[in-house]
Amino acid sequence: MNSKVVLLLIAAAAAMLVYATPVITLFVGSHSTFNFDNNAESGVINVTVGSGSDEYCKQCHLRVWNELYSNPKAPHSDLSCETCHRYNGTGVKFAVINSTGAHPGRQAHAAYVPNCLECHWKTTPIRNIHGGISYAPAAAGFNLAYIPDNSRIPNYTIDVSRISYYAAHKRLIEYANDTLGDMNIGCLLCHTNYSKEISYTYHWNIDYSTLYWNFTSFSPNGTRTYTITAAKSTEFSGKHEFLPMDSINCSKCHENIYEGLINGTHAPIYRYVNPTKPGWSWYLTNLWGDIRFHARGVYDGYTSTYSLNTSLINNTYCKDCHYNPSVPDTAANKGLVHCAEKVSCLTCHGYGKTFDAYNAILNASAYSGPVGKTDPDDHENLLNQTATYARMYHGDVCMGCHEAAVHATKSKGGGGASGGCSRCHEWGNVDVYIESEPSGYAINQ
Repeated sequence: MNSKVVLLLIAAAAAMLVYATPVITLFVGSHSTFNFDNNAESGVINVTVGSGSDEYCKQCHLRVWNELYSNPKAPHSDLSCETCHRYNGTGVKFAVINSTGAHPGRQAHAAYVPNCLECHWKTTPIRNIHGGISYAPAAAGFNLAYIPDNSRIPNYTIDVSRISYYAAHKRLIEYANDTLGDMNIGCLLCHTNYSKEISYTYHWNIDYSTLYWNFTSFSPNGTRTYTITAAKSTEFSGKHEFLPMDSINCSKCHENIYEGLINGTHAPIYRYVNPTKPGWSWYLTNLWGDIRFHARGVYDGYTSTYSLNTSLINNTYCKDCHYNPSVPDTAANKGLVHCAEKVSCLTCHGYGKTFDAYNAILNASAYSGPVGKTDPDDHENLLNQTATYARMYHGDVCMGCHEAAVHATKSKGGGGASGGCSRCHEWGNVDVYIESEPSGYAINQ
């Protein structure tokens, strides 16, 4: 047979074989396409990707999907993946395939990692997965770091140094942004079940003395190191497992404060109520059995029986001081705080404040016992001196008197006083040793 005919028959047979045999591909559907269009109306995030947009994300990101939609009451559970990762409010152009054709992305292809403030720098309307509008609230205090800039893409810059001075977590956000390289981590630590080990240090104790209501010595000593080691809550990262607001647990990071509250050494100030001598009596050695002015718990109104309601510690109790817009002295009242304000006793009890300690002493019969009334001018003088020290020391200075575990039974005298209660209450002559949280143990003698 002619060799040319043979070659022709082989070629024909090969063609038939290829035509008749199914082609096996490694990635099934790798040559199919779907619509990818996020040309939304101005001001409202509205992302639609075909008819089942998130299903395509879910194929590779199943664990993220499960985290995001694990709790229907959690923030972001009514949003799609594209709402955040293809946000069209920053000028970033993503790849789009729609009825008009295929349009390549410019700054990003399919998705990018957004900054939380892109939505939360102001109240932002968002089209949710149900077809309605949800609103992302502004993160007050933190949103000062967001600077709109239409001359660049994305159309903003971030300067964490601009975050409100009063924001208790200002340094955390700065650390996340400047050291960890991702400002979002600071947000995720509170608002999701994501955890990262962070260590911080502060003083072990303070020794201070006063005479005639003036500091004669002030010495922070030692170092207490505290490390957050909360384990991740999921097999993945927890970054997409957003928490309902009432589930955010302050003691996740502030366990030392929680322990201080349980032990009675954080914030609550007390006085002893004695039915036979109302107004002035005080135990000489008080182990937290008396009224706590700032505590929320159970008090029978007559004796000093008191129990702390621990269920309120992570929400109501913390917020009463650290987020209380109803108090004129607080930055929360001025819209400068997102979740917690950096406060001290002097925030409310300093000179000219709503609960100025000057007026408290001037008007309180509790200070008019056998020791005579403390001169409010003298006490105010001590508070003003306290304000010159770092904020982290203010509470310890106040607690050195107001919540000393061991109170003076006898006096060394001095300052013109004959001793006893008058040494402190009349002459402002004290020697205090107080430890930081969680022990908070203090001796005033």
